[in-house]
Amino acid sequence: MIFIAISGSFMPQLALSNPLLEPSPLPLQAPAFDKIVTSDYEPAFEEAIRLKLAEIAGIADNSEPPTFDNTIMALERAGQSLQRVEAIFYTVFAAQGDSAMEAIDKSVSQKTADANNSIYLNEKLFGRLREIYEKRATLGLDEEANRLLEIYYLDFVRSGAELSVANKVQFRQANIQLADLESQFTAALRGASKAGALIVDSPKALDGLSAGEIDMAAEQATAEGQRGKFLIPLQNTTQQPSLAALTDRSTREQLFTNSVKRAERGDSNDSREIIT
Repeated sequence: MIFIAISGSFMPQLALSNPLLEPSPLPLQAPAFDKIVTSDYEPAFEEAIRLKLAEIAGIADNSEPPTFDNTIMALERAGQSLQRVEAIFYTVFAAQGDSAMEAIDKSVSQKTADANNSIYLNEKLFGRLREIYEKRATLGLDEEANRLLEIYYLDFVRSGAELSVANKVQFRQANIQLADLESQFTAALRGASKAGALIVDSPKALDGLSAGEIDMAAEQATAEGQRGKFLIPLQNTTQQPSLAALTDRSTREQLFTNSVKRAERGDSNDSREIIT
């Protein structure tokens, strides 16, 4: 699990009521999860996006000639608050996301895609970047700095910076559509993984698992309203860990099938149309 270590100096006073945007009292700015509630996320995303776009505008509108420091390094420093909010939200979402967080993901994915469009398709910003890139051989940059410059330039080009005005409009729409499809896919995969859990009636079907693992399967079944049964949840891999220990062939087959076909069952969680 990775968190972004950031000082609190970039945080504006107006954001201090949101624990996702205020400086953390914990070492290395680790998130204070005990102070964060679901309703904090979307306002935090909105404020962090606003801050990043303001920082980007400052870089693009800088009246000084573009330099590696006032453009490339400024881009490196921009958006720290958004990085932090994204790191915290998507860590929690991956671990214990629910329908409320899925709705937030759908909403903020659109807003983030729109913000990214505004950054990568910003003509003034790309003009500064391109000017630095074209004279990179004369700047005396070390290998690391030169590579960073190349990466930024390629990222902008591959994100539509050199497209025509008409194609940029189409590209913006495609990015927003893709963000929506990605959110739909995430929701479908999460739902399919939950629905694909293996449920058996007898502990005999789980021969090969330890007594503790079987007890856990019973507890998980009870938690899902299946008292008296046993549940093995799917993990986000094709090969489920329990397959290595289970000795009953039919149980292994069912668990494997549930895993590989989790989002291909013709139900509301079927992701094939989204992928297409």
